[in-house]
Amino acid sequence: MYSSVLFIDDDQKILNSFKRSLTPEFRVFTADSPEEGLRLFEEKGPFSVLVSDMRMPGMNGVEVLCRAQEIDPETVRVLLTGYADQEAAIDAVNKGKVFKFLTKPCPLQTLVPVLEEGIRNYRLNVGDRYLNERTQQGLVGLLSQILAMVNPAAQRKANRLKGYCRH
Repeated sequence: MYSSVLFIDDDQKILNSFKRSLTPEFRVFTADSPEEGLRLFEEKGPFSVLVSDMRMPGMNGVEVLCRAQEIDPETVRVLLTGYADQEAAIDAVNKGKVFKFLTKPCPLQTLVPVLEEGIRNYRLNVGDRYLNERTQQGLVGLLSQILAMVNPAAQRKANRLKGYCRH
């Protein structure tokens, strides 16, 4: 099963390398600017994993990951940088809620396991959300049935209110 991964980096050679090397295992999308990456993220998503370079013109990787989190909080975010400074790492974790912080050059032996783990985490996040929604729906249905048995008049009012809310 393919899982979508989006790479955002201003270096086209790196993007081409990722696309060429990872396409057999992953559905790879690339963007050579933060703006194009966020546009792709909104239009072609959801993505299991988003990998962003740290230093790009116009917007840094932490800002990209923060915006991506607002769009889809379940996408796993990875920061890739050639400049492993401590402040960038702290910002990435605290602001961008980064899953992993990788340095360039990043060999495939390092990147592929991170992507696989990120995809597993994404699937768990999505599965947990689905399970929570289904559990809440079941609980509301059960409470509605109990209300119908205990106080039918209150149940009728609740059903009318539910109809108003849907309308």
